[in-house]
Amino acid sequence: AFTNNLVLEPLVTGTSAPVTQYVATLFASATDAWHYAENVSEDADLGERRLACRLAAELCARKGEYTMQDMISAIIPLLSRHKAIALRGLIDKMLTAEARLNAYEFDRRLRDILGGEVQVLSYFVKCVQHYGIACFCDP
Repeated sequence: AFTNNLVLEPLVTGTSAPVTQYVATLFASATDAWHYAENVSEDADLGERRLACRLAAELCARKGEYTMQDMISAIIPLLSRHKAIALRGLIDKMLTAEARLNAYEFDRRLRDILGGEVQVLSYFVKCVQHYGIACFCDP
């Protein structure tokens, strides 16, 4: 027997805005739906930036193929100004080989730069991965 598991997430544009639209994600198993719902609730405290992450990831995904520059350009507006500048500086140094860091050193430096905003980057990456395996239609 075929069963479907649907997770509905409200799309909100502000803290006091009423919910008018939902994003529906269909899963083949209850376990997958449960894990997804747990991850969503962990990221719920992103507030308005949560929707911005989803929209930025969708723009990247709609291109089909996207570069590191595309992803950085999408994430920069979601961060506070000083953290965005620091992140851009780190990426520029990496791309010009001015800084040579292994994966662990890069991750450590990235976490130091972003601090509490590392969750924004983490959620953006989850959204990009999600759009790689799911298709959403415009309302």
